[in-house]
Amino acid sequence: MKSEGGEWNFSGLAALFSHQFPALQELDMSGNRLQGAAPMIGEAVEGGRLPSVRTLMLNDTRMREADITAVFSALTEGRAPHVETLRLPKLDTPSSQALASALDSGFLSQLREMTLSDCHSVASESEGLGVVM
Repeated sequence: MKSEGGEWNFSGLAALFSHQFPALQELDMSGNRLQGAAPMIGEAVEGGRLPSVRTLMLNDTRMREADITAVFSALTEGRAPHVETLRLPKLDTPSSQALASALDSGFLSQLREMTLSDCHSVASESEGLGVVM
């Protein structure tokens, strides 16, 4: 939602992610341009407010490097241990390393599917790198 000044206002999303969602199993933020709101997702995962999430779809969100790295750090610490499906935006080196740490942590033992997309591409999402485990 844009304010009168033309800037995006994410106060509603911030309020939403400040609550606990112990039974939420799927979080699909794909296709949303979350550049200003993405830190809230990392904070929600880090804060353990999404403990039962099984599907985390963040592809085509244009999340900043620090925001996606925060999500991976939370996964490394076991904050969302039931994740089975990850759909991710384009990753640069620091976030790729954070993802590798999350995969090595042992807390993603239920991960069955991971898709890496290039969110800056004009091509369809299906051209991402898909991994089924």
